[in-house]
Amino acid sequence: MSRRRAEADKPVDFSAAVGSGAKLGLRMTMTLIPIAMLAFSFIWFRAKYRLTDEKVEAFAAQVKELRGKNK
Repeated sequence: MSRRRAEADKPVDFSAAVGSGAKLGLRMTMTLIPIAMLAFSFIWFRAKYRLTDEKVEAFAAQVKELRGKNK
């Protein structure tokens, strides 16, 4: 193996010049904020959109009606 090839195979730490505060900020931006938004969305949709048996029956009736018109 040539010397150039050996140098090219060495791992490079691209984050060496980035401060620890910036790394923490990136980690929070890429993990904690999306998790928090998913949790908020789940709670909001769960509270806002209640699916009861009556609503399911009404939707089923609408689907049957629309399918009947298309035939």
